[in-house]
Amino acid sequence: MRSTDAQKRDATRVISVRRVMFAALVICALIFGGTLLGAIPGVSGALSTSGDSEASATSTASGNSEIFAEKAFAEPAQSSSEDNSKEVRIGYYYGDTAFQDGFGDDERKSGYAYEYYQRLAPYAGWDYTYRYLTRSEAIEALRNGEVDIVAGINKTPQLEKEFLFSSADMGLDGNPLYFAVNKNRGDLLAELDQAQEDLLTNDPNFLADNRKKYYANSGMTTALTKEEHAWLEEKGSITLGYLSGNLPISGHDDQGKPTGVLGSALPIMEEYLGIPIKTKAFDSRYAMREAIKNNEVDVIFPVYDDAWSREKEDLYQTTPLVEDRIMVAYTGDYDDDVLKRVASTEAAIGQQEFLEQYDPSAELVNYPSRDEAFRAMSRGEVDSVIGNASIMQLFIAEHPEYDSFNTAYLEASEGFSFAVSRDDPTLAVIMQEATQQIDDTLITNAMIRYSEARAPFSLVEVIRHYALPLLVIGLVIIAAIVIVFLRYRRQVNLFNKHQAAAREALQTALDAADNASAAKTSFLSNMSHDIRTPLNAIIGMTAIAGANINDTNRVKDCLAKISSSGKHLLSLINEILDVSKIESGRIELSEEPFDLSVMLKDLVDINRPQADAKRQ
Repeated sequence: MRSTDAQKRDATRVISVRRVMFAALVICALIFGGTLLGAIPGVSGALSTSGDSEASATSTASGNSEIFAEKAFAEPAQSSSEDNSKEVRIGYYYGDTAFQDGFGDDERKSGYAYEYYQRLAPYAGWDYTYRYLTRSEAIEALRNGEVDIVAGINKTPQLEKEFLFSSADMGLDGNPLYFAVNKNRGDLLAELDQAQEDLLTNDPNFLADNRKKYYANSGMTTALTKEEHAWLEEKGSITLGYLSGNLPISGHDDQGKPTGVLGSALPIMEEYLGIPIKTKAFDSRYAMREAIKNNEVDVIFPVYDDAWSREKEDLYQTTPLVEDRIMVAYTGDYDDDVLKRVASTEAAIGQQEFLEQYDPSAELVNYPSRDEAFRAMSRGEVDSVIGNASIMQLFIAEHPEYDSFNTAYLEASEGFSFAVSRDDPTLAVIMQEATQQIDDTLITNAMIRYSEARAPFSLVEVIRHYALPLLVIGLVIIAAIVIVFLRYRRQVNLFNKHQAAAREALQTALDAADNASAAKTSFLSNMSHDIRTPLNAIIGMTAIAGANINDTNRVKDCLAKISSSGKHLLSLINEILDVSKIESGRIELSEEPFDLSVMLKDLVDINRPQADAKRQ
């Protein structure tokens, strides 16, 4: 038998399944009932006008049912939505590319109407197929049932007989344009009206954003009226006063021609107006505003986008030509005192008006130039410097001595407009129309192009910016030079030592050679004397023997002395040869016995003849 717990679990499963099935039936009934009500013409409109309380209740019930559906059956609901999507045929016609563009299934599509179609699709549950036609062909195809919807059609009494029209227009300025639906597709009209209502309820800014995206600064321009053309022809030219030194917003080149965003916009405005725009540069906003008061210029730029301030100055202003964020430069940490005492410049566009709104307690101190304003902050005279982000960034990039300051963006941004005297309302309208001709892309490109820093090359700045790397490189170079020098000096010292030793050896050898030479000279001198002595003895004895040839004893004595002198001479010659052996390192000593008395007698005999000769 099954246990009681098992039976309880089974009962719980049955109850859960029943609850899920009941919830599914309720959701299906709500969805089906809503679809039926939406399909009945006029019912949705009646419901929407039945009163605020009923609308609120309906919205609450619908919201609750949608939340329940998402929590309980998220995946099945998604699958059901995909299965129930409806194919709608669009008559997609050529003409205004800002309205519809991309005429091919593989071409990228865009445009006001195309984006409108895509935003309606999830609300209506539609998928689109496109037929690419001319406008007249699209209207004819709608009439014949070949397409289901065509956008941008005027609701005329004649066309209302042929087509169904959306309850709400498409939100474009001028003559209202509508979605036109095939006469036989009332179901699509009901879905379209409901989708438009839901879209604009959930995104109230859609029409304005879509219009701004495709038409605010695009090819769809407002033509000048005949009266405006006549006024411009009579005027002949317009004089524009502008602030110089405010790149990338406004500035001038070496020839005095406007640059920055203003310089990029002026050619387009001149072409639109059909008359030349003369320009006059000013260094301060005060001088520029005095000029328009004195009728020296007709228009001024830039002025801060603040209609109340312009009214006090008796000026009209256009919509902003360009917008920029506000930046403050400061030292130390950011705190409440950063905006206590703020520096600006006489050429600043609207910082005083901005601070009056952003922080009325802030004290604004004007300086003749940004450089002086930053120097004042360095000296502690002010707590910060305020300005437009693009202008401040460019200034700091061109003045690296200030890049150590901290910077911060304030929450708001400010727009910069043209301003015209209230005595010229026609010119104010014309300048507003001319401003609308400037494309956002041109503004962006000009901001980027004129935001490039053009700081002159300075060796001092390079050293200041790269002090540490340059110091390291310098120390490495110095160390390398010292090492090379020490090694070179060591090698030179070693070489000098070798040279000194070599010179000393050479000197020793030279001295030895000199001594040897002197010794040889002395030796030869002595030897020459010693050699002459036995030779003289031989010659003398020979002469005596010859003179006493008959004296046998005397001759024998002379011959004996001649023999002794010859032997002595031979020994001297042998000794000379022994000296050569000594010099060549082959000295040999020999020990031989001799008779001292004989040697003495020989010396006497050898030297006697000379002695006798000297006595005579």
